[in-house]
Amino acid sequence: MDNPIIQLAAETGIRRSETFELRWKHMNLDCKTAHLSSLVETELSRTALLSQKAIQLLKNWSRRCADESSPP
Repeated sequence: MDNPIIQLAAETGIRRSETFELRWKHMNLDCKTAHLSSLVETELSRTALLSQKAIQLLKNWSRRCADESSPP
């Protein structure tokens, strides 16, 4: 499994729709949590726990994004 979004969803139980709405400002890596806002009016927002593997995935993803945006 090479896709970090799929890996994050599998590791945390975050729904597919939630992964696309997730932003860095929603995450607290020190507390190992991600705040998930509901897109559906009938559902409440929730907090997902981030495992050590999920945190490592996010850190690697962040580094990879930074590397891709750096000028050559």
